[in-house]
Amino acid sequence: MTTRKTIVGTVLCAALAIVLSSAAPAQNNGTAQGAYPTKPVKVTIGFPPGTPPETVGRMIADRFTELFGQTFLIDNRPGATGTIAATAVSQAPPDGYTLMVGVAASLAVAPHLLQSARYDPTRSFVPIGLIQRGPYFFIVRNDLPISNLKELVAYGRDHPGKLNFATPGVGSVHHLTLELFMQKTGARFAHVPFQGGGPMVTETVAGRTDVFLEAASATVVEYVKAGKLKFIGTTGETRSEDFPAVATAREQGVDLQSYSWWGLLAPAGTPAPIVASLNAALNKVLAEPAMVERLHNEGVPPQSRRALTPAQFAEFVADEYRRWGDVIRQAGVKVE
Repeated sequence: MTTRKTIVGTVLCAALAIVLSSAAPAQNNGTAQGAYPTKPVKVTIGFPPGTPPETVGRMIADRFTELFGQTFLIDNRPGATGTIAATAVSQAPPDGYTLMVGVAASLAVAPHLLQSARYDPTRSFVPIGLIQRGPYFFIVRNDLPISNLKELVAYGRDHPGKLNFATPGVGSVHHLTLELFMQKTGARFAHVPFQGGGPMVTETVAGRTDVFLEAASATVVEYVKAGKLKFIGTTGETRSEDFPAVATAREQGVDLQSYSWWGLLAPAGTPAPIVASLNAALNKVLAEPAMVERLHNEGVPPQSRRALTPAQFAEFVADEYRRWGDVIRQAGVKVE
């Protein structure tokens, strides 16, 4: 009897220990390895210092350093539309100590076009969260007698190839949006690709190109205020809060949406508790009033930021990857 009581007592104590252990609060991310992070975290960005994704990524990294009590270091690896950085991150250990600010170009477009993109956007990474998703604007030089998309479409149909449509390069999201715009409207424009976004803006201001797509960056807005450029439409689902007078493409009869977007990702296999911890921190930081104001000053309006779970962001990335792949194949876009 004594032996039986001893066995029963031992089993009950073990069960109680398991219950108490499961009820104990998790350490930060609740991983078996303990608290996260316990050493510096590297945030890889495929663009040089001063570019919008890099500037915003650095702001977020600085706040993460404060929140987590460990340094989040920026690792700039520019080149090949962000594919150099993405390839490196896809091959990094999935331990939470290598992250990436990924953008539409490197995750939804480049893998369809560039051999340097040695990764699968839907399999090589675990999405953590969306940083921003902002629309593009159709922008024309101010002296062009076109004030809306209906007039742009009519001119592109009646005078195919006469208007020069500038983009920051073949295979850019801007270029693919142009191809989608032409597919949906039947209008034709002469594609003038540049090496980056700066020249397409300055060349249009100078009158050597006629129209381009771009986010409402500080530079573009200054030119619009100065009367050298004008907005004639936006690719967003709804009108911009900053420019409510600019009608969407859909409002103007063109069923088209296109966005510039950035997000935070980690190598595939990164533990789910770490991903959840980073997602919660990212959404917290992006909602802070001081950060909201700073981001707005960097051309990232509040309307472009939505809190997504890792699963929601993963679905978003996969949808964008499939969508732009379809456009590329239908338009026959190739990068030499």
